[in-house]
Amino acid sequence: MRLMFVYWRIGNAGSAQDILRYTEAAKTLGHEVVMYAPKEAGSPFECSLDLESADAVILVFEWNLYLFPGGDKKKEYVPRDGLMGIGHLNVAKANRALAGIQAIRTAEEAFRAQNGQYLDCSADNARWYPMTTPSKLTYEWHQFAHPDYARWMGLGVAGIKSTQYGFLVSAGNPSVAYPTLQTASKPVLPTSADHWYVIQVKGDIDGNGTFMLGAATSINGEVYLEHEGE
Repeated sequence: MRLMFVYWRIGNAGSAQDILRYTEAAKTLGHEVVMYAPKEAGSPFECSLDLESADAVILVFEWNLYLFPGGDKKKEYVPRDGLMGIGHLNVAKANRALAGIQAIRTAEEAFRAQNGQYLDCSADNARWYPMTTPSKLTYEWHQFAHPDYARWMGLGVAGIKSTQYGFLVSAGNPSVAYPTLQTASKPVLPTSADHWYVIQVKGDIDGNGTFMLGAATSINGEVYLEHEGE
């Protein structure tokens, strides 16, 4: 996804610095963030005036926007159907679920490199971590009272400080059956002749009671998602 922010290219402005950090984070997730501005040699910002190339255009409004020349006209240059709304924002937030899955993948591979097998973190296939029922609330990753806390800490997932998503991780050898997927559809997982893991994710970041559900495995790099953006 290519996101274009409409804001003043002022290096020491707080929002401009936020956009710069978004640019760096987006690259790690396979996305692109640019600023609506002419390209400038030596600028740390990725800039473009090609609105048609953007999947979504985001206007940053601040109280002092009108103090800058043309600040009240900035929005006139952006086509209305390209504006990012709540739905797009929720999809962008859903990328955090994918980032969580990737962080767990990395931790599992590191664990196997040291121990010869993957770590099963979810004793109960419906006991999400770090919260029991995902919602709009954000939970710290370290939930000491959670029954599976010790297992998750043993896995050592890095990069997740807090999340709105719940995760399950099941693991086993070829003689152990896969867990039942929590997704509505049940993708058929290919038989593994090696040790395996299955990661599941659940979220409801807009709090409407419809859950985004997903699954990923050690068998391939694919991620199956239902109701993405919920």
